[in-house]
Amino acid sequence: MSVVDHFHLMNLDQRLLSAISDLKWGRPTDIQQAVIPFALEKKSMCVQARTGSGKTGAFSIPLIQSILENKMFQTEQKTSALILAPTKELCNQITKDIKMLCKYASRNINILDLSRTDDVDALRPLLAEHPDIIVGTPSRVLDQLRLKRLNLDSLAH
Repeated sequence: MSVVDHFHLMNLDQRLLSAISDLKWGRPTDIQQAVIPFALEKKSMCVQARTGSGKTGAFSIPLIQSILENKMFQTEQKTSALILAPTKELCNQITKDIKMLCKYASRNINILDLSRTDDVDALRPLLAEHPDIIVGTPSRVLDQLRLKRLNLDSLAH
């Protein structure tokens, strides 16, 4: 597979391209060039890169693209993706980054950070809305699974 060195050559949704442009991401980083084309083809992979290399963009851009494509055929709201991160701070950062990438698709894609509150009951109504993307630490996800408030049956990512 050849390297795709511009976002606009990746066949991304225009809303996603507009958000990328707003973020002033001129060109994909090396990790994004390597990962995004494979992820758009739904290939499994394990990726390791240094802090600040663009890993969040590398996995979230194809994730958002896939959700936007699937929404055209989706008849009911469901949770499509679960993102696990080791710390509350990283969950918050990932959520913030994805929300910026969803700037022009926020009516179509909603995201919930399970780590945003220590009150597990406050998450109940938010989980009942079946957000498209859930971000959380493993312990927060397990808490909600044990309480039977989180159903992972519809996960595609």
